[in-house]
Formats: sequence, C-alpha cells, structure tokens
Amino acid sequence: MSDYADLELILTRWDKESYRVELRYSQPGSEADTRLDAPATARLDRVALRALELQPDAYGKALGASLFGDAQIKTMFAQARASAQAQNLDLRLRLSIDPTAAELHELHWETLRDPSDNSSLVTSERILFTRYLAAQDFRPVKIKPQKDLRALVFISNPTNLGDLDGFAPIDAAGELERAQKALGNLTVTTLAPHEFATLNRLVEKLRDDIDILYLVAHGAAGATESVIFLQDDTGKLHDVAASALVTRLNELQDPPRLVVLAACQSANMAAATDNDRALASLGPRLASAGVPAVIAMQGNITMQTVAQFMPVFFRELSRDGQIDRAMAAARAAVRDNADAWMPVLFLRLRSALAARWAKKYSFPLAPYAAEDLPEVAQYIAVDQARFLVHDELEQALKQELERRFGLQLAPALQNAPLTELVHAVGALTRQNAHDPYAVLAHLPFPVYITTNPDSLIIDALQAAGKEPQVELCQWNDNITTQALAQTASSFVPDEKHPLVYCLFGQYGDPDSQVITEDDYFDYLIGVTSNKDLIHHEVKRMLTDSALLFLGFQLDDWNFRVLYRSIMSQEGGNRRKNLPHIAAQIDPAEGRLIEPERARKYLENYFGNADISIYWGSAEDFIKDLEKQGGNQ
Repeated sequence: MSDYADLELILTRWDKESYRVELRYSQPGSEADTRLDAPATARLDRVALRALELQPDAYGKALGASLFGDAQIKTMFAQARASAQAQNLDLRLRLSIDPTAAELHELHWETLRDPSDNSSLVTSERILFTRYLAAQDFRPVKIKPQKDLRALVFISNPTNLGDLDGFAPIDAAGELERAQKALGNLTVTTLAPHEFATLNRLVEKLRDDIDILYLVAHGAAGATESVIFLQDDTGKLHDVAASALVTRLNELQDPPRLVVLAACQSANMAAATDNDRALASLGPRLASAGVPAVIAMQGNITMQTVAQFMPVFFRELSRDGQIDRAMAAARAAVRDNADAWMPVLFLRLRSALAARWAKKYSFPLAPYAAEDLPEVAQYIAVDQARFLVHDELEQALKQELERRFGLQLAPALQNAPLTELVHAVGALTRQNAHDPYAVLAHLPFPVYITTNPDSLIIDALQAAGKEPQVELCQWNDNITTQALAQTASSFVPDEKHPLVYCLFGQYGDPDSQVITEDDYFDYLIGVTSNKDLIHHEVKRMLTDSALLFLGFQLDDWNFRVLYRSIMSQEGGNRRKNLPHIAAQIDPAEGRLIEPERARKYLENYFGNADISIYWGSAEDFIKDLEKQGGNQ
C-alpha cells in the first residue's frame, strides 16, 4: 500500500501545567485538511507518569487519558481513524512537539493507548507512528541503492568504565555480533582491534561514506547536559557532551542517513534511569540538527527484544525504504514483549526551510503543503511581499553556509553578500578531488544547463582554465541581466569556451530567479509560447543530444518544469529516438530508498523515451562518471 492518510498531532506549551493540542487530518489527493474547531488543551503530569514507568500498560492508559481528555480531541482522532479505515488507508500518526515543550520528549509516547478500547496505537502495522522534528539544517537527504548502503558499528567500551558506580563494562563482542545480525546483508564497518572509540575516530569513520551509524555506548546525566562515554587516545573514558557530539555530526558534509542509538543491553527490563535517558535524549537533538532519522531506546531494553526488533526493522527497510513502515513492522514483531514500546523513531521534516517559513508566517494550508517550498514561498509573496521571499532565502542560505563553513572562511567574509560567500565556499569544496563541480568542469562538455542560481559551476570552469560564457534565460521582462550570448550569433560553444545557461536565474538578479509557484508557471508559459527565449545552441543540444540529469528529485519542481520545457521545444519528440537518456535522480527526502515507486514514476512521466536510471546521489554518480572517464 503506497497511499496514507495523515494525522498530525502538534503539542505546544500553553501554560505552566498544560499544553495546547492541534490536530490536522488530510487524505491523499485532497487539497483540504480537517482541524479542530476550537483550541484544545491537555494536562500531562510527568511526575505521575514517571511513577508508572515499570507498568507500560498503565502508563499508556494514563497518557492516553491525559492526551484525549478533551472530548473534541478524542472525537477528531476517532473520526480520522475511521475515515482512513473506511478508505482502506494506513494512517500516518505524526507527533510534532514544539521546541517550547521539549520536555515532552521524555514521555513514553510509544505506550499510547487508543482512548476507545485501550488497545496499543503503535504496534499495529496500519498505524505508522513517528515523532517529527523541524531541522535547523536543510541539506537534502541523499539516497543510495540498498545494496550499496554502508553501516558503521561504533562500540565504546572504556577500559576504566568499571571504576564508575552503576556502570558495567560493555560486552563489546556480544554487542558487535548482535549488531551485525541485525544489519543483515549491509556492508558493515567496525573499529580495528587497535582503534579506540574516540570522537575524532567516529567523525573520521563517518566521513568514509557511511549511511547508518549504529552507536553502542553508555551515557550519563551531566551537571548541565547529557554526556556520552567515549574513549580517549589511551582507551580510557572520555565523557563527551551531547552538544559536542551533535555539533561534530552536524559539521559533516554528508551526515549519516540513519543513527541507531543502541542502549547497552541487559537480560531484564528495568525502569529508565537518568543515565538511560541521557542517551535517548540525543535522538531529538540529532534529528533537529539534520540527521534524517534516529532510533533510540527509552529504557533498559532487553537483549531478547533487540534481537527480535532490529533484524525485522532492517529487513523491512530494505524492501521499500519507508522508515516509519519498517518501524511499525518491527514493533508489531515484538508487540507481546513488555518492553516493545522502548524503541522510538525521530524523523526530520522533509523540508526544514519550508517548514520554518510556514511556521513563521502562519501558513494556513494542508500539513503536507507546508513542506513544499514553492507553495510556501507563493503564500508569503501574496500575503506579504515578493521581495520578502528573496530576503528570506538569501538570509537562510547565508546562515547555512556560515554554519557549515564559517570556521574555514576568512573573517572578512562574515558579513559578505551571498554571492561572495558562494565563491569562497566553492573554492573550499574544490579542494576535494571528487568535488562534483570540479569533476564536471574537467569533462569535455560544450554546454552546461543549470537550474541552480549560484555560480559554482561557473567558478569551477574558470578554475579549470576554461572561459565560460554565461547566459540567463530571459523568461520575464523584469530581468536586468543582458542576454549576451543570444545576440552573438557567431558564438559556438566548445570544450574550452563552454556555454553556461542559467534556466532559473542567478542570485545577483532577483527578478530572474524561479522560486514561487507563480514563477514556475510563468516560466513554463513563457518558454512554451516563445520558443526564442531559449538560446539556439541550448535548443539544439536539448533536441539532438543525450542528457544527464544531475541532482534532481522526482517531485522536484525544477525537474518537472525543466523536462516539460525540454519537450515543448521544436523537435523535442526526436528525443524519444535517442539511444538513451542517463538520469540520476534522488527520490523524495525522508526515505533511504524507494526504487520501485521512482522507476514507475519515471516510466509514466517520460513516456516512450529510452531512459537509463542511475540510483544514487549526484556525488555517487559523479564518482562513477569520473571512473568511467579514467578508463577510456
């Protein structure tokens, strides 16, 4: 089943003892969503709930009674569930806890009971329960074919751990064996016998194209924040502040797609101690920092439950890449265990930037629309002003570049314009031999067509000793940048003098950028009705050449509009007669892999075109392209 009804449950602080509850229900194919008629609140007594931690059934009933105490909350939940069942739809139940109520993450939401019959809400495969967080990071989630996914099992067992009260040495060999069994056929990397589990070693290993981090370590509640027990260079204990670990992972160019915080296992279930909670509390922090998915344990989970849960999770994940569905299947497999509620899943919202804008400007449409950047940008442009969209985008991009590269940038660039920051960051990233732009710049292409409004490919071509000619598509009358190459009829691009054609504008000319829904529609109308808007050399290449699509997502507006503008050109149907079109496309964020849906979509969308699909990130594609070039 590929369609889901969506019920978002949002909790924000109301006053000292209660929380505001919002419900939003939407169905696939519907533009509208259903919400509560009036504000509702719930009183959640964390002290009383903590006293019930060893009684998960009683805990879940008490939590459900508190959450659904307001009649309209209970009624709307029942109606949403009944509506989904009537249409044979699974229900995605998304719990979103506002930063003002972050303390609610310590509650055991996975014990939640149905208010009507007290049955478990989260062990049914028809209800996909997830905690969602808006990330401060808006890098896209990179995907890989399942066969290429790589996992790092990182076990920290300090040699002097036994000297601490309440902490026993970790059975490293046993933990490694359990982790390898759980990960199944995935490629697994571990520490070498002579290597210690230091923070620097962890970061070094993660830089080696790791997709899944399986972390086994003790944690503790520090004076001001949680700490994780890693090792120093001699193998002894080094308590690493949670904030330091989050910062180091956040600084990675490509953080892991999934982090599993595997609590050190025991033979019997026990109440969660403050030290157990220290490790689990990392989950929401990592998700907020941009890790797409985090699994943590809320208590001292038994070895039996982990041995049953983890293999099912990774097996189901390998089927279609839907993390919440794999989590539901794994929970169902251990539903009879007393600690079945302990695994918790945190997911990053699909588009952190869109979600951030939607919240800031009170975006009123359906929840899924709040993750669509052109749709949210359209609302801001209409409700506020168009220039505000450009200002917000520029500010967000500057903050992101400064956050990721700030320590490597010259102090003089601290308040520099976005275009200068992009130039500087490009120079830094090209120091990597496998930088995608540097690799592309050294290939013998006469024409580069980009939908990115930055100058990275232009700078890379110049750094490679080439003299690129840059042209913007004149899709509206307000564009101030003159069309230079279009008037130079004698200009014929070649390998040394390539044409860089910016379809969707550049940062230096705000009116040239394609950001909002109306921009995309106006662009498509313009290039469809006026064939001369596209440079003649670009039209020739689009019509008579095989193409490489790099870095797009299936539901990405850039991809959809780009393809339609290609097919609208004269001679576009000849494309169907070409030997192949090589397409490297990232399926939707929030999923590690989804090849079947993506393949079917492309087959339908491209019609009879002969397409060869590469499944992986743009970086992976470029590496393979570079290897192929070196072999010729």
